[in-house]
Amino acid sequence: MGASSLSKRYALGLIKALKSEAEYSAVKSQLERFQQLMDADPEFRAGLVTPMLSREQKEELLGVVRNRAGFETKTMNFLGALAEENRLERLGGILAVLDDIWLENRGIEKLHVSSVVPLNNTQRSRLESKLGDALGKPVQLEFSIDPSLIAGIRIERGSVAYDLSVAGNLRKLYRRIVGAGSGESSPVNSPQEL
Repeated sequence: MGASSLSKRYALGLIKALKSEAEYSAVKSQLERFQQLMDADPEFRAGLVTPMLSREQKEELLGVVRNRAGFETKTMNFLGALAEENRLERLGGILAVLDDIWLENRGIEKLHVSSVVPLNNTQRSRLESKLGDALGKPVQLEFSIDPSLIAGIRIERGSVAYDLSVAGNLRKLYRRIVGAGSGESSPVNSPQEL
């Protein structure tokens, strides 16, 4: 089983134990803090990830974290299970997939929206509503800026991109012109040169 599928399996197991958005946010935040602790202290990390320490010794190390950080019981149970199975080194990978699995488990589609300029709150809300209606399910939008679009937006849904930008339209026009030619060189510049 690959690292990615193993991380997803652990993430899914954790998510099934969480009952609300608030509980999810709290546990995720605590796991991120724990990951930061491991990243900041190589000796602490080594003690937790080595198979040389007994289960009791690892529980003792985790107990120190519980007492000082005041983590939730579910957070500590999850960390304990990872430690027991010598999987704490996978916490970073688990955290990397946690949001996507949480949304997927809740039937929420995650989309990435790129635009030339930041969209205001009204535009974001309207776009979220329209995309949710179009897909027939709730969506969560992630936004970024991409000046190469010239104008318009690009929406990515997994590995599929819907390019509604000027740059995208120019690329389509260029392909039509070049593809429809008789084999002669086209006088039109490529979109990258425009």
